[in-house]
Amino acid sequence: MADVCTALLQRHDVESAIRIGDAYALLVEYHFKANNAHDAFALVQQMRQRRIVLHPYLEQDLLEQIHRAVGADLPFDEQAKDIVDDDVVNEEVDEVDSDEDHSHTPVTHK
Repeated sequence: MADVCTALLQRHDVESAIRIGDAYALLVEYHFKANNAHDAFALVQQMRQRRIVLHPYLEQDLLEQIHRAVGADLPFDEQAKDIVDDDVVNEEVDEVDSDEDHSHTPVTHK
């Protein structure tokens, strides 16, 4: 699996086959689980160099573990306090929608 992902990343037309971030994420997780934190970190750095947004592909806790394992600081803009959880935002919107006040709806009398 790792060889396939690595080969895909070498292709110039990789975006037409898969999302490049997905291939990187698989490799990052593979290397980290195999106790190769430095290889995982190098792949994360490659993602940054390619300007791939990390959080759609990699969990915050995994990024923190990788950085901690190699003794690197997590960039300020990738720290947990700056990450917005889409599920929380959607839940808040749903709550607002369900609490709407319909008292201002015009009533027509016949």
